[in-house]
Amino acid sequence: MSECVTNVHRMPDGNLRFDFTWTANLAPAVKEVLIYSALGNTNMYLVDNLGNRYDFLQAGGDATLDIKLSDQQSAHGWFLFPAPVPGATSFTFVDDDNAIRTQPITLR
Repeated sequence: MSECVTNVHRMPDGNLRFDFTWTANLAPAVKEVLIYSALGNTNMYLVDNLGNRYDFLQAGGDATLDIKLSDQQSAHGWFLFPAPVPGATSFTFVDDDNAIRTQPITLR
C-alpha cells in the first residue's frame, strides 16, 4: 500500500486540510486489501518541525469508509488538522498503523 499527500490547503480559519491518495500495490497471490475507516483512529496524525503533535479534527472522502481495493486501485480522502502553532513551518504525516511517515512538507 502506498500513501501520497496530493495537496495541502490552508483553510480560512488557519486549519490545514491534507488530501490523500492510497494505492494498493499487492503481491500476485493477494486479490484485495481492506482499508478501514480512519474515524476515531488516533494513530494518524501530524508532527511539526517543533515536535508538536496534531490529531485530526475531521476526515472526509474514502478516509471515512471501510473499502476494498484490488491491485493498483486507489482511494481518495482528506484529514483536517488544527491550525499550526507559531513557528511551525513543516509537517510530517504519521500513520502508525502502517508504519508510514511522509517526508516533511513545508508550507509557504
